[in-house]
Amino acid sequence: MANLMKSVVMYFLIGCCPIADAGELSELYSAHAQRKYAKNHSKARSRDKRPAKGVPPSEGPADGGTITQAITEIGIEQDGGGLGGAGPDYTLIAMDDGTCRYEGRENVERIGKFTGTIPRRYFTELARFIKDSEYMALHDEYSRNGFDGSTIYTTVVMDGKRHIVKDYMDGGPSKLWAIEQLIDRLLDQAVWDEKEQRPDGAKD
Repeated sequence: MANLMKSVVMYFLIGCCPIADAGELSELYSAHAQRKYAKNHSKARSRDKRPAKGVPPSEGPADGGTITQAITEIGIEQDGGGLGGAGPDYTLIAMDDGTCRYEGRENVERIGKFTGTIPRRYFTELARFIKDSEYMALHDEYSRNGFDGSTIYTTVVMDGKRHIVKDYMDGGPSKLWAIEQLIDRLLDQAVWDEKEQRPDGAKD
């Protein structure tokens, strides 16, 4: 009975309660957290039903793979928190083919949805740094105690596997901070298409 109540509480905390986050990466992170909890809960129930045999696998990074394959997508999102709610609120997704897409919501120079390009060499060097930093082995979430702080989401797709890291108030290791800064600088490298992308797909 206690386990059932715990499961119900966790389900509501992870997926059912309204949250302020409204960006693409925050939604992906929430969906990933729900899937991960359901998977871990299912494994726990299986272990309760029958004794485990052999040596259990060690806990590894969320995506479980080795960091040897190509990175095809890199993204960042800031939620507008911190600075009394005046922090930047935007999402940027960059692809290995040199294309990128962006949504600026509040407290940024460019408001709206846009597409553009970035130098592929810059993406390649950034991807190499991310690999060398073992981003895929980072925890799903880092945080510090405090209120009214900003949350930064980063995401990387490597060998077809996506990893998302949520970082509240710069609670992560220094290499995560460096990755966040470098991804953010993609904005300085971007060449934007002239027209804003409307939600319905229309252009100005």
